Amino acid sequence: MISIGIPTYNQADTLGATIESFLNQSVKPLEIVVSENWCTDHTQEVLKKFEGKIKVVRPERHLSMMENWNFLVDHLRGEWFSLMSSDDLALPNFVSDIFQSISENEDAVLVRGPYIIIDSNGDEVDRRTARYAAKKRDFPANFYEQIFGTKTSFSAFSVKKRAFITAGRFEEKLTYSGDYHLWLSLSVLGSFITVAEPVSKYRYDYRPDIYSKRFKSLITDNEFIRSKSILGIYNNWVVKLINGIAVTNSIREIKKNAPDLDDQMVKKTLSSLYKFKNNWVYDIAGYVLNKVYRLRTIK
Repeated sequence: MISIGIPTYNQADTLGATIESFLNQSVKPLEIVVSENWCTDHTQEVLKKFEGKIKVVRPERHLSMMENWNFLVDHLRGEWFSLMSSDDLALPNFVSDIFQSISENEDAVLVRGPYIIIDSNGDEVDRRTARYAAKKRDFPANFYEQIFGTKTSFSAFSVKKRAFITAGRFEEKLTYSGDYHLWLSLSVLGSFITVAEPVSKYRYDYRPDIYSKRFKSLITDNEFIRSKSILGIYNNWVVKLINGIAVTNSIREIKKNAPDLDDQMVKKTLSSLYKFKNNWVYDIAGYVLNKVYRLRTIK
């Protein structure tokens, strides 16, 4: 029932371990498909070791990240699918825990789980737990909890493919945040289910200067999410309050980290975000509401 997709580009040193982690599941997935996005390192040598155990697809040209994710999903046969970056790892219970949640919740469109954060050596540095998380969230609660920050990890999710298509797939106007846009879009289509135990290991912030290199794309993605995605899906007073405090935090982060505040793109992004910023009274109300909806989520 569950297909596994692994999009990869020049991550040969970690790709093999990602594939192995899905081959060693307590419950086997329907398939494991790797989208080899015109890699220039030794990815082909790694993939040869798994011939007969996985399927490999390759687009006609090198694709953007969101394009590659959509391309990969198009090649998955399961009613449900999970994607995982080729530098992350699935724990042995990944498929079994998600499959059980799917079996118990016919109205589910998204199953997500806690995860362990690891460094470049694979050592644990932190974990996101679900100790107090609600097992099931329906709309609009599942929508509200996503607004202040991404509560669903790309390393620990499974999506109903039919719902994925209805939601509009991964938004290709976004560079890095297409998964976040998808979680928001899925919320109106069915329930979000949270499994209790960690299902994956997420390799975080191990590449030098990755944040600074992606900074401009990340802030333009953020502006799109705050001004278009969220308000285009659902727009009531709760959304305005919670989104407003998120916008305030985004503006603060941009001002703190932007190498050049006079850069035209940075100025344009800030100008757009200011339109959705609340005053301090509403920010306090939004902060309180956010705490209410974050209290029982993965954190």
